[in-house]
Amino acid sequence: MRIISRAFTAVAIAAAMAATSASAQGDLSNLYQLRTYTQQRLSSSDRTGGNDDGNWKNSIQPGETRTIGDINGPGIITHMWYTIATGEHYHLKKIVLRIYWDDDPLPAVEAPIGDFFGLGLGEYFLYESGPLSVGSQKALNCYFPMPFREKARITITNEGERKIDAFYYNIDWQKHDSIPDDAAYFFAEYRQATPTPGHTAEWNLNGDVVVNDVKNTDGSGNYVMFETEGRGHYVGVTHSILQNQGDWWARATSSCSSTTAPHRPSSAQALKITTSVPGATAGAAFPPSAPPCPSSPTRTTETP
Repeated sequence: MRIISRAFTAVAIAAAMAATSASAQGDLSNLYQLRTYTQQRLSSSDRTGGNDDGNWKNSIQPGETRTIGDINGPGIITHMWYTIATGEHYHLKKIVLRIYWDDDPLPAVEAPIGDFFGLGLGEYFLYESGPLSVGSQKALNCYFPMPFREKARITITNEGERKIDAFYYNIDWQKHDSIPDDAAYFFAEYRQATPTPGHTAEWNLNGDVVVNDVKNTDGSGNYVMFETEGRGHYVGVTHSILQNQGDWWARATSSCSSTTAPHRPSSAQALKITTSVPGATAGAAFPPSAPPCPSSPTRTTETP
């Protein structure tokens, strides 16, 4: 049997509201209209007026959780920017981002910071999209609108072995008098599988009969990327794959199913997103120095 490894990491982003792209936010057609909110910003600037931006004098130590944002609402977070200075290898997998809404003790967002920003394999690369982007100088940007009614809290946990020398951030948000009743909260859930399930490991190429001619009619063995109940919008997923077998990782297929629970109002639905893979896998997908998931999940993170 050939020992192989393939990993799926996914951050499924569910919001009770549609995502606003950066291009839409940059629309100047209504620039002349006065706003009813005030624009606010939290930042890592030196509060003393000095030059210790990023808090170099008070680094985030291994095992430490630090609150970088504690905001009183009602409000809407419109942009987050982070840049990290650390000598920790694969620190994008070892720094956990959590966001809490109102008085909920469980985080609405919980993911390695790299996975949240589409860097699920622990290394930086540049890309541009409407809701997320990675710019030069390792600039991590998020433009998802995130409303909250009472308060918002953002924390960073260092699960690496070395300190985070400096953690730079700008968190832009709007202070409103009230938030509409139909405005829903933003959620992002991290899941991973190392390895992913499959029906066999006896294959070399994607065209091999043992995997290419097998049909999965009932979805058994599929990896569940996202599953939830309630009313809201499924926005998307950042999906990262590390494959050491076969000649093309895109042999995997995905499916989505939605059902209305009979004992709930018609607006309450269950959503399930799955991904199938052609063969069984074994072995470690990430280097030992790069743990594939947070070590202390608190909501629905799973490690099959």
